[in-house]
Amino acid sequence: NGGLGIKNAKQWNWVMIGKYIWWVASKKDSLWVKWVHHVYIKDRDWWMYKPSINSSWSWRKICDVKERMKDCLMARQAQGKGYDNNEVYGWIRGQGNKMNWASWVWSRQNVPKHCFIGWLATQKRLLTKDRLKAMKYIADDTCIICGSNIESHEHLFFECTFSTHCWSLLQVWLDLKHPINDLECLHSWRC
Repeated sequence: NGGLGIKNAKQWNWVMIGKYIWWVASKKDSLWVKWVHHVYIKDRDWWMYKPSINSSWSWRKICDVKERMKDCLMARQAQGKGYDNNEVYGWIRGQGNKMNWASWVWSRQNVPKHCFIGWLATQKRLLTKDRLKAMKYIADDTCIICGSNIESHEHLFFECTFSTHCWSLLQVWLDLKHPINDLECLHSWRC
């Protein structure tokens, strides 16, 4: 959410398989759908259908995806809607708190190096000491700035004595009423 528009490959694959599931449900006039109904479904209810253990691997995977997407696809069918890749992908992905980080971080006014670091920070992908220790690159995960806590994303930007001091100075300078204690607060102030 709020990323560079790169789709989750596994979820997008479900969306593409969902199109086949939709075709079987709506009995699309195609040779493959007719074959599926003749060989596998045999006049049974598609939404209640369970594949046999002797079914092909690919057919069992299609039926697995059908079970995951059943609620969405049955609702769309009941409402008389067609199959829309983006709407189904949105349903699979879920609608969390969407933040438009891309336009906030990748601004023309920002220095490219700062953009990249900001982007990594919004994705919580900076190589902070807690992550480096988990990857077994380092043994000590203590914050080098304050020397008292574990250096994590949250600590480095919002909990360290140095960063809280910087945020409080910035808050006074910009005359902000609410403290900035996480990226969501910062994003709501910026927008």
